[in-house]
Amino acid sequence: MAVPTIMRFELTTRDHPRELWQRLMPQGKTALNRTAWRGKEARSCGIVGVSIRSHSSESQKPRIADVTVAYRPQGYINFVGGTRYDGWTALVPDQPSGGLLGGEQKPVDAGREALTRRYEVYGDTEFNAIDFGELVEEVPVRDETFADYETVTSQLLSGEAAFEISMSTTFLAHRRHRPAVKIVIGSSRGGVRVDGFGTRLTFIESHTDRLEEQLLDEVTELVSGLMEGRYSMNNIRCGDSILVDLSSLVVDQRPLASGLQPSFACLDQFASKEWLLDLTKRLRATYAVDVTPVIGTKLGLLLRQEGTNSQDH
Repeated sequence: MAVPTIMRFELTTRDHPRELWQRLMPQGKTALNRTAWRGKEARSCGIVGVSIRSHSSESQKPRIADVTVAYRPQGYINFVGGTRYDGWTALVPDQPSGGLLGGEQKPVDAGREALTRRYEVYGDTEFNAIDFGELVEEVPVRDETFADYETVTSQLLSGEAAFEISMSTTFLAHRRHRPAVKIVIGSSRGGVRVDGFGTRLTFIESHTDRLEEQLLDEVTELVSGLMEGRYSMNNIRCGDSILVDLSSLVVDQRPLASGLQPSFACLDQFASKEWLLDLTKRLRATYAVDVTPVIGTKLGLLLRQEGTNSQDH
C-alpha cells in the first residue's frame, strides 16, 4: 500500500475569497481528484483545508491562501467521526446478525461474518484544472506504532512529575459520579447491573452469537464513555499523560463451568493488534486527544491532551 500523506500548498491569488472557496471546496465540502493527479490515482486525494491569510481590504497585493490536501490511498483505514473508511470510501455495516441482507432481502445466518457496504460519500472535481499554487511540503501521515506496556509504566513512574495509580480516572471531563466498569462473560443473563461497590457490570452470555464482536463493541463503547467522563478505568497518570489499562475490563467466567477459576484481565484473548489500531484511529477522529496503542503484558491506551508532546498526523 502507498504511504498516505498530507500536502500543503501556498497559493497566491487575486480571487475573492468566496470564489476561491467555491472552486476548491464546492458547497463547503471536500472534493476528490476525478482523474490521476501528481502521480496519484483517481479519487485518492481530497482538499481538506483552505485558510486565507489576513489581508487588508484596501491592499492592492494579492491574497495568500494555504491549501491542504490529504492523500488517502485504498487500503489506508482511517476514521471520520465514528465512520470507518478505506481511503475515501466509507465502510458502513450492513444489517447485523438476524437482520436482512441488504438487497438480497434474505435472513443473515447467525454465524455469518458481519457485512459492510462501500459508499462513495465525496464528490470529485478535475484537480488538473485547478491552480493549487506552490507545493510547500508533503509529509507522511504518522505511522502507527505500538508502545510496550511495561516500558510506558516505567517511564511514567520514573518521571519527575507527580503521579498517581488509581481506579478512578480523572483525565478528562469531570462528573460527580463516574463508575468503574467491567465486562463479564458467563452464564448470567445478558444486561447491565451494578454491584455493591457501584461498579457498572455488563454481562455477556457465553453462548451469544459472535461473542468476540459483541465484546469488542462493548469495550469500544466503554472507552468512549471514559473519554467523555462517564466511566472510570484502571489507570496510571503522570502530568498530562494517562495510561489506561484495557485488559482489566474483561472477566471471563466460563472456566467456572469446569471447576476452574475465572480469567481476569483477559481482553488480549479476544482483541487483535488490528482492532486496537482501529480503536486508536476512531478515538483520534472523535476526540481532541493524542492516543498511542500499548501492548505487552497488558493492552492499553496512552492518552495525552492534544498538543502535548504529540506529532502532526
